[in-house]
Amino acid sequence: MKCINLDKPHQFFFETLGNQARWDIIHLLLKKSHRVTDIAEKLGYEQSLVSHHLRRLETCGFVKVKTNGTERIYHINKETIG
Repeated sequence: MKCINLDKPHQFFFETLGNQARWDIIHLLLKKSHRVTDIAEKLGYEQSLVSHHLRRLETCGFVKVKTNGTERIYHINKETIG
């Protein structure tokens, strides 16, 4: 899924990259895949904030999510960031 159905998709895309917490998440996921709770713990952010940022990163295609039972495991989309 890409940044679609928005009035200004380019603005949304670049604003996504203009947030330090999202960069922190990207840098963590470049090392290995993580669950939301792991990301929140390692970075010291609230889980709800991490979930919000991951949703936006996923919308723009920076991260992908794999479901394993009830767990959602996030990883870098290597087609976008490699």
